[in-house]
Amino acid sequence: MPGLEIIYGKPTNPTAVRELVDVVQRLNPEGTLYLGYPVLALADDRVNVEALLVSAQYGLGGLPHGVPASRAGRKRRLDGDT
Repeated sequence: MPGLEIIYGKPTNPTAVRELVDVVQRLNPEGTLYLGYPVLALADDRVNVEALLVSAQYGLGGLPHGVPASRAGRKRRLDGDT
């Protein structure tokens, strides 16, 4: 079934998540948007993402858990990533 499936976990910033959902829905992607969701479980820890979009149209895009978007972008620029 085409469209966007949204899977809610426990996001740390519900207000930002609501705004993100509005923006992503306007893109009308086909795929899955995970919000506040564990993507990797280890024996003594788990790795959460604040938001992760998996889409054939847009690829894989995410916002790490607990890292503001402005800080994540700054780190990528400092590391030389685009």
